[in-house]
Amino acid sequence: MQEIIQFGVMAGVFAVIGAAVYGLARLLRCKMFLPILPKPKQSTWYALLAVGLSLLMAILITIIAVRWKGPRTGEDIEVYELRHLIPQIIFLAIWVVPAVMVMVVRRESLETAGITSRNLWQSLIIGLLLALSAFYFQPGGFLGKIVNIRSHHAVAFAYYFFIAFGEEFLFRGFLQTRLVCRCGNVKGWLITAVIFAYGHLPYNMFINGASFFDAVLASTSLIPIGLLIGFVMLRTRNLVAPLVFHIFVNWVTVFK
Repeated sequence: MQEIIQFGVMAGVFAVIGAAVYGLARLLRCKMFLPILPKPKQSTWYALLAVGLSLLMAILITIIAVRWKGPRTGEDIEVYELRHLIPQIIFLAIWVVPAVMVMVVRRESLETAGITSRNLWQSLIIGLLLALSAFYFQPGGFLGKIVNIRSHHAVAFAYYFFIAFGEEFLFRGFLQTRLVCRCGNVKGWLITAVIFAYGHLPYNMFINGASFFDAVLASTSLIPIGLLIGFVMLRTRNLVAPLVFHIFVNWVTVFK
């Protein structure tokens, strides 16, 4: 019951943030364009194949890591060091390389993955405001956290940048853009959020050591944040805003 209440509260907060993003995007006059994909249906199938390949490689590496180091390798790190960046660089390659290979072979532009100059400054403003909101919900607020910044916080920023860029490029920039072109805004947005959420199922099972049922619950709880970040992408059509937001949502947890 408590989990259901928390889920509902989180969904409500994200809905309010989403409404604010909608208003900001209109105020800043974000252009609602779609990138050119000559064969959207074909591109969507290739995108799903690339995402599936990335997830399969991530699962295999996760299983190998667990057998090598044992469970709970993903537990919170108190002080981030440069060596902690190595696994995230590997996972960044896993998320990015299959999608990039598809784009190169099919001659699809960077704009089809949300990397574009269109709505750039609007996306940056929205992303930074969302980043500040991430600090707002933490004890001490922005100033209370930022004055205590240390060198390991900078390493943590790089750590979460690799995570955020890989996931945002693959799911929001690459996959959601193609699903939206193929299925429309709403269906593409919803499908991407579900794939993003349950793509974390292996992580919750093998790294966090959760049972299948608990892993499903933990993954399901990611649907609201997936919907929010996907909505940010829908309203800006630029990867910058969801990327900045994703980085700071994770990074703010490092400040104790």
